[in-house]
Amino acid sequence: MQMRLRNVAASCTLGRRPILVTSVAAFCLTYLTLSRSVTPGDNKDLLESDDPISLQIQRDGERLNRNVVDSEKPGETEENRNHAGTAYISVASKNGGLGNRMWEYASMYGIARTNRLQPVIDDTSVMLYTFPNLTATRLKDTEIADFTEVFFDPCCQFFRLLKNLERENTTVGYFLQSYKYFYPYKDEIREQFAFNPDLEALARRRVKKAIRHFGTVENRRTLVGVHVRRGDMEAYQEMGFRLADAVYINKAMALFRKQFSNVVFVIVSEDLDWCRKNIRAANAVFLNSAEPDVDMCILHTCDHVIMTVGTFGWWAGFLSRGQVVYYAHPAWPGSMYDSEMTMEDYYPPEWQALS
Repeated sequence: MQMRLRNVAASCTLGRRPILVTSVAAFCLTYLTLSRSVTPGDNKDLLESDDPISLQIQRDGERLNRNVVDSEKPGETEENRNHAGTAYISVASKNGGLGNRMWEYASMYGIARTNRLQPVIDDTSVMLYTFPNLTATRLKDTEIADFTEVFFDPCCQFFRLLKNLERENTTVGYFLQSYKYFYPYKDEIREQFAFNPDLEALARRRVKKAIRHFGTVENRRTLVGVHVRRGDMEAYQEMGFRLADAVYINKAMALFRKQFSNVVFVIVSEDLDWCRKNIRAANAVFLNSAEPDVDMCILHTCDHVIMTVGTFGWWAGFLSRGQVVYYAHPAWPGSMYDSEMTMEDYYPPEWQALS
């Protein structure tokens, strides 16, 4: 397929064969890279410790069958896939971690609904295990390969042109990290991002075990998930990603202590050593399952969420349905990331910014 590149600042036309791109490339990384994700068919031990405060690094024999059931969803047949009146839309990237993939699917779904197109997903996607309720039509790579491509590189901006696509098979990308693409359909997105029941059960068991020292099950506790992303973000600060410091995290936790009684903070991070040294709270537990989908499900079980930076924490906040506090300065001024971040496109207005 012949591909022509155009800058979005130039005269652009959607549809047919052009790819629309901007001159600035984005590299929005997520909580863990795909190389650490689990592909369908894998069976991996999940890690847990007997330490009531820190569940980590010990095999406990709990295993998840991560095989994706290969079955057609209702109404999805070869006959109606190829119906002449149907136009499909897919998302370009297969790379990145869980947060990136969730952004791409949700925005693609919202763009599809807005343009009256049928959303599709690669039938080998790892998303199908984590979220078995995804309603997009499953197609093979070969069926998607010849779609018209419409690409925008800036990660965290809303492009209105994507609301007016031609009615033809289309692939959109990249990143698409603006809630404005799908917020009219946010309830549908939450329903589709219902976790695999096995993941949900495992996450709830781990949270229950971790907080059992803070009162009996009958006592009403307010669980506040805290996602602290450091690890890979430290390596990518040169691109403009700004790590949230301990001052912000402790201030955010203080907000919830003032608002709720009997608060327990569930801290999830890939850098628990840093968290233990910098977050001093008697009413906190520290969790890291070493599996991104389990960790996000743990945060999803909480009543409210404090996020730091990155797409993983964003989706944990969205799925919690409660109050969300986010770091008000996620990008260094003048950096590449700063040039691609439009705050009002990225963070919903009901979420609370905090320095």
